[in-house]
Amino acid sequence: MKFRIGFALATLAGVLIACGLVAYEGVGQVFSTLATMGWGFVPVFAVHLLQLLLSGLGWQPLMRPWPRPLGLLCVLRWIRESINGLLPVAHVGGEIFGARLLFFRGTRADVAGASVVLDVTVELVTQLIFTMAGIGLLLLHRRDAGEIGNILLQLALATAAVVGFVAAQRLGLFKLVERLLDPVLQREGWLSRDALRGLHEAVQAQHREHRALAESALWHSLSWLLGTVEVWLALHFMGFDIDLREALILESLGQAAHSVGFMMPGAIGVQEGGLVLVGAVLGLPAEAALALSLAKRLREVMLGLPGLAAWQYLEGRQLWPRKASSS
Repeated sequence: MKFRIGFALATLAGVLIACGLVAYEGVGQVFSTLATMGWGFVPVFAVHLLQLLLSGLGWQPLMRPWPRPLGLLCVLRWIRESINGLLPVAHVGGEIFGARLLFFRGTRADVAGASVVLDVTVELVTQLIFTMAGIGLLLLHRRDAGEIGNILLQLALATAAVVGFVAAQRLGLFKLVERLLDPVLQREGWLSRDALRGLHEAVQAQHREHRALAESALWHSLSWLLGTVEVWLALHFMGFDIDLREALILESLGQAAHSVGFMMPGAIGVQEGGLVLVGAVLGLPAEAALALSLAKRLREVMLGLPGLAAWQYLEGRQLWPRKASSS
């Protein structure tokens, strides 16, 4: 109960921050800037679909030697993103349900779970490298930027967190996860008895697949870089032409801010504040940074709502036979 109250308060604070920033810059000005995109939103949306494809390609190597079709992984990746973006699941619920749906499609539970764990790990590592690249370009762009010290501190904390997460996997984190989650998942009827046994061994086996990890890192890195194109296109259609270097800085640090706000649905408030701060360093007007954030949220909703519907449909297909057999 305390967690739910804290989560609700954090979400409310994020909403108030986002609304306050928009109100301060002028609601009409921000939304008129967004409206100038017009049909330019279509190629921006298409770029993100290509990012989903690259993310699916990044997941696929981690399924070896139990390959799954790329189309299935792209659909499940879409559902994972939809759940994490629109529901209060602290950016982990999508991964849990993604592994569950993969299990329903015939993949062993330990393999499904291990592939998702490694996919998230590779994505975090490549995001960290992407963020470092953005900070490096920012240092070259504005050596006297007052916010750089805070950004470097946050980067150091993020690096420690990612390194700790990888180290914990190697030291047996998922043995503990097996013991803690197995009775819960069985009680809820999510997985069959002892389905999570072997998760630790499956994760360790994937850690030894260096070629698969490198291939996954390549695809995820390309996906992060493609986000730069999305930012560049969105601002171009709004009438703010920046170069790709500045677009990379905006996207890398904006995504870092989004990750920091993982406890809030869509990192609401945190994403807006991060883009405004980074945009100010680059000389981008605040209304443009806020319009960019709103464009991202519009795309997230347009893609996420059908994703949630697809998730419910796939979950329902598992429940229907159970209900039929019990009636």
